[in-house]
Amino acid sequence: MYALGYAPTRTSSDQAIVFDCQHSVCLECFKDYAISSLNSRNFVFHPTIGYTLGCLEQCPNTLIKDLHHFQLIGKVNYEKYKKFAAEEYVVNNGGLLCPTVGCGCGLLIDDKETNRKIVCPECHTTFCRECKSVWNDEKPCCLDRTTLKENYLLPLPDEKNQIMQTHVYVLHEWMDFNFVWNPKAYGGVDRIQIPSDQIWKPDIVLYNSRRENAIKTADNKCTLLFSVLKDADGDYQITTRSKAVIRYDGQVQWNPPMIYKSYCSIDIQYYPFDIQNCTMKFGTWTYHGLLVNLIFITEDIPIIEQGWDLEDFQPSIEWEILNLRAIRHEKVYQCCVETFIDLTFTCTVQRKPLFYIVNLIVPCVNISVLAVLVFLLPSDSRKKITLSISILVALLVFYLLLIELIPPTSLVIPLLGKYLLFTLVLVNLSIILTIITLNVHFRRYPTNLLPKWLHRFLIGFLPKILSMERPIKLTKTSADYNNKKFSSSLSSCKDHLVDETIFSDLNCMEMVESNTKTSIDKKNKNISSTTNDYQHLLSSFYTDKRRQHLARVTADHIDYIAEQIKNAKVEKEIAEDWRFIALVLDRLFLIIFAFVSVVGTLISLLKAPSIYNQKKPVDRYCYLYYPPVNDSIWAKRCVTELNKR
Repeated sequence: MYALGYAPTRTSSDQAIVFDCQHSVCLECFKDYAISSLNSRNFVFHPTIGYTLGCLEQCPNTLIKDLHHFQLIGKVNYEKYKKFAAEEYVVNNGGLLCPTVGCGCGLLIDDKETNRKIVCPECHTTFCRECKSVWNDEKPCCLDRTTLKENYLLPLPDEKNQIMQTHVYVLHEWMDFNFVWNPKAYGGVDRIQIPSDQIWKPDIVLYNSRRENAIKTADNKCTLLFSVLKDADGDYQITTRSKAVIRYDGQVQWNPPMIYKSYCSIDIQYYPFDIQNCTMKFGTWTYHGLLVNLIFITEDIPIIEQGWDLEDFQPSIEWEILNLRAIRHEKVYQCCVETFIDLTFTCTVQRKPLFYIVNLIVPCVNISVLAVLVFLLPSDSRKKITLSISILVALLVFYLLLIELIPPTSLVIPLLGKYLLFTLVLVNLSIILTIITLNVHFRRYPTNLLPKWLHRFLIGFLPKILSMERPIKLTKTSADYNNKKFSSSLSSCKDHLVDETIFSDLNCMEMVESNTKTSIDKKNKNISSTTNDYQHLLSSFYTDKRRQHLARVTADHIDYIAEQIKNAKVEKEIAEDWRFIALVLDRLFLIIFAFVSVVGTLISLLKAPSIYNQKKPVDRYCYLYYPPVNDSIWAKRCVTELNKR
């Protein structure tokens, strides 16, 4: 559009403007160029020349020195030019412009003047010198009314490293009266987009970001504010380069996306039925509350129960949100006398325990049941110790798995860890008691005798309480009765054999023969043949001179046999007593361990508060800053939540 080039020889000097760089432009093109630059405020202010333009080719040091040339743009535009020139002069000389729309009066203020309260002599508006806002004696001066909106996308607490990662949109809104214009004067343009790195922005940072670089400063204030920061490879301030939207009235909107990694102190006391409270604390780093007043985007109140916008929220497979709050704090630090303002966003999340119930708790309960069932295994199988050791090894494997899931802390033992510890004690006790019952089961006479008091308690008293009955004693059977009768017969015959006349007593022989045949035939055929030989030997004693000696030897043998039968009976009775005591102990330990296991499991797993928490997770459709009030479905679902807000 612009006819730019060297002036033709046929063109007179009053029909073109020639720059110092020898570039020239016709008057009509210069007029269009000046009006376009004026509307976009592309003029350049030079301290000695004033408000002027340069060469169209952007040559250096080629500014128009004769400002009367700008009268070519017309009377209206020239008045605008003089107005803009005056504003630039005021601003570049340390003055300020009245922020009232339609006024714009320039005010030159002495540098020694410290009063922030300014009264415009043109429109008589009282405003603040620093923030350009209308003066209010009750509220502090606000350089920027910044509002922070969190668009919560995905909460992901990492309990191992105690980090909460959030994907958010950080919405800022503030007033900058340096960007005020009349849309009618600029073709109806009421908003523009400017890169954020070319305008002033509030230096809002995440205080509890886990990044080590944030604490490397010598300033006392910085050390106090960021003394808790740790390294988590997260950015504590916004690094995304996004454009800001500026309205004609000076309102600036800047909505950069950001991924934050904030420190979240994980409370594992009731893991895996735990509820975590994670916070994100935002505030300005260099501006105190008298310069930057942080408020919420919806309402200027200190606490908002629904302080997060969940429009683009993506639910987590491990956590569910119970509450979202936003709190505004005013705090005075030891380093400074001014009040610093921060906005703290709190997220309360509850873990979904189904995965841990199926993969951790159910196997642990199974191990606890197996530790009880050890006492049902018979001692004769000799596999009780093997089973107990196998259960112990399985439990230790679960311990190693739990260590990998929870953060290393010595402040508290998690709920699942307490239950595993309880099960470990239970398994160890079952191993110890199994060893004791096996030792009792295999005790024998005469090395281990049963005291009478123990016999009365463990055989006479305790089985009745445990509903146990001992099998019928062998002493009450007919076979044992015959053995007893046979032993008494042998003892009686021994006494008669000592006397020389014993063999003349036929009744004795008949008694021996009768009792011998009755008892021996029922127990062993070999003893019957021995009895026949014995009778034959007795008959030969009538003629043998050595009958007295043989009779005594025979009597000793009979005495030995009787003693062996008696000892075998006693040994068998004692062994049966010990076996029965082992059965009684197994039954006693089974009942005790079953009771302790059930009670311990219920106490360990049912004391988590989240189990009894009836609060439902938040409905993301009810957490919107700009709700669809005309939507009947939304109104039906969220009218209660809306009333709370």
